[in-house]
Amino acid sequence: MKIVVTDTNVFIDLIQSNTIDAFFECPLDIYTTDLVIYEINAPGQRECLDKYISSERLKVMELSETEIAEAFALKTECNLKRITDKSVLLKAIQMQACLLTGDGDLRKEGKRAGLEVRGTLWVFREIWSAGLLDSTTLLKNLEILDLNTRLPQDALGEMKRVIYKNSNLHPTPHIRRHFLPAKIAREVFVISRYPDHGGVIGAIFKFGDKIFPAFFGAQGL
Repeated sequence: MKIVVTDTNVFIDLIQSNTIDAFFECPLDIYTTDLVIYEINAPGQRECLDKYISSERLKVMELSETEIAEAFALKTECNLKRITDKSVLLKAIQMQACLLTGDGDLRKEGKRAGLEVRGTLWVFREIWSAGLLDSTTLLKNLEILDLNTRLPQDALGEMKRVIYKNSNLHPTPHIRRHFLPAKIAREVFVISRYPDHGGVIGAIFKFGDKIFPAFFGAQGL
């Protein structure tokens, strides 16, 4: 069974997208560090993990004082500053495990250390391949992730297209809301953005109390 050492952001992605339970049904041996668990403290999020810790489905590795010092001293080209990131990297190196993270610098360091490095979308593919969620539910959960700008949007769109293609589902328009800097006091509501085309055909711009519709071609915005 593949061993994965999981970083904070992957857990949060899976919790927010309602995919965490399916993750723990995957044929994976899932580990993390106590420092990661300490970081996950938003209301409801910690509870999502506690039940899997209690059942030992999620194995939490407590770092000794020596290991914490070793993590601090770990030299990285990207100059990782968070001890949590270094703790995950250290344990993944020690175990020669797959590093599961969405942090760009941590991913680079994992690859430099010769580790297999994966992220949230890989987890979604594993869930889909194992048949743990149906295509409709999986696509719905991916739509939640679509609001996460940290994830690679090209890869996210490609995954949606593959699921649509292999499930005989037809893409439907959805509403996506983008917030621009507050100093210009406007919101943009993108309408009719089709996952299989990666474009939009319309938008609504809000300036203060006034709303202005605007329409574009499929790649117009």
